[in-house]
Amino acid sequence: MSITVDSQKKQPKQGFLLLIAAYLVFGVHFNFRNAGGTGLELPYNAFGWIFLSLIFSYGLWQFTKQKQWYSSNGIRLLGVCILLLILPLAFQEFFQASLAGPRVLAITAGLLITLLSYQILRTEAQWNQLLKIILYAGSVEACLCLLQQFAPSIAELGVYKASYGRPFGSFQQPNVAATFIATGLAANLFLFASIKTQRTLIGFCFNALVSSAALLLLGSRVGLLSLLVIVLLAMPLLVSRCLTDLQFRKPFITWFISLTAGLILAGISVYILESGGRSFEHMSKTHNRQAIYSQAVDMLIEKPITGWGYGKFESEFLEYFAEHTAKGDYQHPLIANLDHPHNELLLWAVEGGLLGPLVLLTLAVYIVYRVFSHQRIKPALASLILIIPLAAHANTEYPFYQSIAHWFMFCLLIGFLLWQSEHASNNQPRPLKWDFFYRCFALLIPLIAIPLMLLNLQAIKKVTEHHQAGKSNLETLQQVIHPMGQWKRFFFDVMTYRLTQGIRHQDKTALKAYIDWAEAFIQHTPRDIIFLNLANAYWHLGETSKAIDVLAKAHYLLPYNQRIERSYRSALKKVEG
Repeated sequence: MSITVDSQKKQPKQGFLLLIAAYLVFGVHFNFRNAGGTGLELPYNAFGWIFLSLIFSYGLWQFTKQKQWYSSNGIRLLGVCILLLILPLAFQEFFQASLAGPRVLAITAGLLITLLSYQILRTEAQWNQLLKIILYAGSVEACLCLLQQFAPSIAELGVYKASYGRPFGSFQQPNVAATFIATGLAANLFLFASIKTQRTLIGFCFNALVSSAALLLLGSRVGLLSLLVIVLLAMPLLVSRCLTDLQFRKPFITWFISLTAGLILAGISVYILESGGRSFEHMSKTHNRQAIYSQAVDMLIEKPITGWGYGKFESEFLEYFAEHTAKGDYQHPLIANLDHPHNELLLWAVEGGLLGPLVLLTLAVYIVYRVFSHQRIKPALASLILIIPLAAHANTEYPFYQSIAHWFMFCLLIGFLLWQSEHASNNQPRPLKWDFFYRCFALLIPLIAIPLMLLNLQAIKKVTEHHQAGKSNLETLQQVIHPMGQWKRFFFDVMTYRLTQGIRHQDKTALKAYIDWAEAFIQHTPRDIIFLNLANAYWHLGETSKAIDVLAKAHYLLPYNQRIERSYRSALKKVEG
């Protein structure tokens, strides 16, 4: 049973959906040349937060105009889970605020996304419109990937580089693009299997064609696995409809032919034209994932209650690896610059102990239980396919840190599953209190977020120009108003320049300034280049023993790093000679 709304309330909800469409269909593709990275280091994420601030603002304002709000066990559990995820900050003795803070803010923003979608979208038709938006967004991304594959000279007018070898869409990473497309295809499957009329059959078939082709060309394991799983889970409902509804058979056959045609055409490109995709041998490589997961479990066992500190994954993981490598327990190299275990549950486990993964698993089990308890098995399976691509990717890599759009879609889909499993109980709305408080937030969010994101975009542009100019001077970096999400790369570039000038002019003040910065930096981000530069600074100050100590520490932490080993051996020979 759907909850109806009067005609006067349709327009605000349409405005909410229009803003979401503006972001997912168009906003995620706003990008320009950059130095790479994650989070706010990427332009499309900064643009994304501008759109999200407007969505938050509009949603909160319309929420207060409703003068009522809806509650449910799922919404209450979601709020409790968010509080429990933040709880370790209260009792952890050591945590890295600059790295943990953005993640805490992101999950809080995610809670707000889910709450607003649950409060504002109250009918099946509105949620179907949202799923169509996700479908359209996936189609646009798939078309962009096909453009990068078959017309690279045109695609290179943007951020794409044909030398990369395979398309990566808007997100500069094939797996992230694949998950976005797969989520759009999941929305396609859900709507196609669920709605009674197939008025937009051409749209469904077009999405199936371009999405399946793009997923194969991207060569993403998680993308192709998601494609296989969502089709298999939706198939029982699709076949059931074919058996009971004769008019559905022709549309289904047409849709299935479109999906298959996409795979065949992409397969021809990959295996005959030898263009795009990846070989089976390359796709079968795990890039040392098992060793990372095994060590993460070891660390969890050692500190199951407090964890190792929020925001301290990279430094603590490397210290633990070095300690056990020295003992002979580990005999494998690590992925360079490993700041995430490629599994979201393990990240929370290592940094915060058992509480984090237990909370997340409890929420997941509750959602699955509610979906199956309020629907028959076939429709329930079709509902769950919506979150499978994003959930699977979050447990093999870190898409939510590479793209805020993925996190946004995930939170919207969680809101949909909660609404779908609980709206049949006909929850009665409650009077809304403190509406003035919410309206203040509705105004403050964009007033704060938009200027900050514009400053961040300016910083990204200037840092990129600095890199393109060969890092020869600081003129471009001096134009940065505030480094924002670029603070690591910005200060690295500034301090590296000061080090170069200090060595060239034997400026002890500049060398000491670099040493002070680098000693603090490697405490939370121990990278090989910082160790090498730090040792170089000590060497040119004449403090050779400290330079050797730095290289020895680096060799201990990064025993398989060839640059560190060569520099360490060379320094020892110079001292001995």
